[in-house]
Amino acid sequence: MTDLRSIPPDRLRAALAHPSNQGGAQKALQAALNGQSHRSTRKAANVAQKPASVAQVPVSLVLPLPPSVNSYWRSVPATRNRVARVLISERGRRFKRACRLAASAQCANPIEGDVSLRAVVYFKDRRRDLDNCLKPLLDALNGIVYRDDRQVAHLDFTKRLDPRNPRVELFASPWTP
Repeated sequence: MTDLRSIPPDRLRAALAHPSNQGGAQKALQAALNGQSHRSTRKAANVAQKPASVAQVPVSLVLPLPPSVNSYWRSVPATRNRVARVLISERGRRFKRACRLAASAQCANPIEGDVSLRAVVYFKDRRRDLDNCLKPLLDALNGIVYRDDRQVAHLDFTKRLDPRNPRVELFASPWTP
């Protein structure tokens, strides 16, 4: 587990302002921002102001390359007492955590209403399909860039090659047709 006191203050402020960090997470972030352990702070010091309403501004992010849909999900077979299930794999959960951390540090409030996403996806080689990285990427940004991926009304994704630095450069903005 990361010691929150080792995270730069500007990233802590951005994470603290994010609406998904409420309750215990908010207290821990506030305590780390004050240079304290979250367990040693008094209750009164843990109360944080809710961020004021902010104008809908475009968001530009550089994110890790998502795993393919084929490795993002895993199947759990049926047993005598359980039905078969499909879950997010460990690799998928690691990607989601990394993506949410990078996005929450750069995005203060989710975009309201319809959203337009433009992205350039840099792969190591030509073997990956562009469409196989869409769903994990859209799911990882839920609650941070937009409230739900149902808001995405426009997608413009481009595939490029960069063997040294695979990544996703994403630009999200309110969609106006």
